Amino acid sequence: IDQRDQFISKQCFNPFFGYAKSQIEKARGLNKKIVNPVTERLTPYDFIYTFKGQGSTKFSDWLDNRSLHQEFCGLVNVPNMHDIYGVYYDFGAHITAYPDWREDGRFLSFCQEYYGETERVAVIERLSQMVPIGYRGVIKNDAKADEIRLSSIDDKHTRPMCFISYNQSGYSTHCRQYAEYQEWVSNRNPKRYESNLDKNYDSKNMMHCFRLMHMAAEIAEGRGMILQRTEDRQFLMDRYHLSKERIGSAFSHGSPYQSLAAFLNVVRLKKAAKMLSSSPEMSVSDVASACGFSSGSLFARNFKQYYALTPTEFRQNPSSFTDMVK
Repeated sequence: IDQRDQFISKQCFNPFFGYAKSQIEKARGLNKKIVNPVTERLTPYDFIYTFKGQGSTKFSDWLDNRSLHQEFCGLVNVPNMHDIYGVYYDFGAHITAYPDWREDGRFLSFCQEYYGETERVAVIERLSQMVPIGYRGVIKNDAKADEIRLSSIDDKHTRPMCFISYNQSGYSTHCRQYAEYQEWVSNRNPKRYESNLDKNYDSKNMMHCFRLMHMAAEIAEGRGMILQRTEDRQFLMDRYHLSKERIGSAFSHGSPYQSLAAFLNVVRLKKAAKMLSSSPEMSVSDVASACGFSSGSLFARNFKQYYALTPTEFRQNPSSFTDMVK
C-alpha cells in the first residue's frame, strides 16, 4: 500500500497501452486497402483451375499452352462433385476460326495426344472433317461476365479433354473486396493517402499512438491528464508528418509569422484569452499551464505584449475585447 503510487490499475493500463498497441497493429495491418489495392475487376475465368501433377494450374494457362481458346469449350457438371466440371472442346469451331491451324504445332500436338494418333497426318485428316458444334464457352467474352456457362453435350461417347474446379467463393470474395476498394478510393482523404504512399503503415493510426504516448509521459511527469491538446511542435510533426526543417521552411516563406514559435505563441494566447473569458473558475496560472506556458510570468508578459493588457485586466471585462480573440 505504501508504494501504490508506483503502480497503475488495469483500468488505467488497458486504455493507454492496449489502445496504443491496437493502433500499431492497425497501422501495419496487411488488410489495409492502401497495401492491398484491388484495382482490376476479375471474372470467374480467373478463378478456374485444372490439375497439374499433384497440384493445380490456372485453366487459362493450361489452354494457352495448347493454343486452345475458352470460347470453344463446353462445360458439364460432374455429378456429386461440387464446382467440378468436365471440359469438352469444339475442334470444328476452332479450325473454322483459325484457318492456319495446320501450322500450329502446340495445337496439333495436343490433338494427337487427345485422340491417341501416332502420326500428325492422321490427326490433320481427322480434324479436317469436323464441323462446329456450338459450345457456349466458359464465360461470355465480356469484361462484365460474372458467371460460368454450361453447354449441352449431345455425343455421350465424347470424353472430356480435362476437368476443372471453379473457386466460386474466391470470386465472391474478390467482388466484395473490389467494391469496397472502389468505395474507399472515392471517399478517401487525398492528403492522408499521399502521405502514406511511401510508408508501410497508416499514419493516422500511428498519430493516435503518438498522442497516447505523449499523454502517458505527461501523467508520469505529474502533469495530470491534459484532455485539451495544445498544438506543440512535436504534435504538429506527428499530425502532419513533417520534419522540423520543413515546418520552419514553411513559416519562413509566405507566412505572416516570422517563425513557427511565433505562430504557436499566438495560438496559445488566443486560446488563453478564450479560457479567461469562458472559465472564470480557473486561475490565471492554471490557464497559463493549460495553454502550454512554462510559467505565469512568461504567460503574463506574452499576453500583455500581444493584447496590450494583462490577463487580469482582460478577465475583468472580456466582452469589450471579443474581436481581439477571434
